[in-house]
Formats: sequence, C-alpha cells, structure tokens
Amino acid sequence: VTTHMYLGELERHKTPQETRDAPKGVMQWKKVHGKRGNTSRQMWDKCFKKHANLRLIFCGDQSRCQAIHLTQQGDHGNTVHSLLSDYGTGPLRIYRFLPSENKIEVITYDTTRKQPRNGTGTCPKCEEHQFTIEMELAPRASAGS
Repeated sequence: VTTHMYLGELERHKTPQETRDAPKGVMQWKKVHGKRGNTSRQMWDKCFKKHANLRLIFCGDQSRCQAIHLTQQGDHGNTVHSLLSDYGTGPLRIYRFLPSENKIEVITYDTTRKQPRNGTGTCPKCEEHQFTIEMELAPRASAGS
C-alpha cells in the first residue's frame, strides 16, 4: 500500500519542540480538508490489518519525522512493515528487493552529497536510514513439485 500520510507524530503537535520529542508511530490524528476522512489508526483498524497478503505500507508527508520503520502484526499473523521517508531535497530512499535472499535492503542515499545518509538532525539514528527487512519474497514450491 502507498498512502500520503500514515506514520508520524501520534498526536498533532502543539509546540515546535513537540515535533522533535513527541512519540512517533501510526498517527491518531488526521490531516484532511473538511470533516471527512480517517486517521491513520482508523485505516489500520478498518482495513489494512484485515488483509493477510499485506506486507508493506509506504508513506511520506512528515518531514518533521523524516524516517520511521514500524512493524505490526495483521489479523492473520502477517508481519506488516510500515515505512516513512520524507527527506525533502537531496536524500533518496531506495528499496532493493532480493528475492533469492528473502530480504529487502533499504538504502537512503544523499544525491547532493553523493553518499549514503546515515542520520539527520531530526532523525539521528543510522538504523532508521539504512537497514534490511527479512521477508519471504521467493515463490514457495508447491506440494507436487
């Protein structure tokens, strides 16, 4: 699934300091025009967690957070990786799918500095920018094979 907003500050910030220190995760507030729409938490509860084949959720529009990787369990026991990337100009998030190794390499590369991005002022931990997701990607052999 690709969606505009999903991960970020759990609650809408009230002060500039909260943008840095507030707990992050599946957003419980909504940023919509008018009264319609669901929060990210409602999208998870009403839809996303109900699908056994859902494994990845990609989102952005939270430059105050820049990078988040959250893992949750769906109703069918499936692991769902939610990935936020919003770096503005320069850094680029690259997903390298390696089916023969059952993994996805997540690489953040700064195109202006021509080097991997290992941290930012907002998100200083390297493991939020460079990491590997273990996931069954190769097709399973059928029982008759």
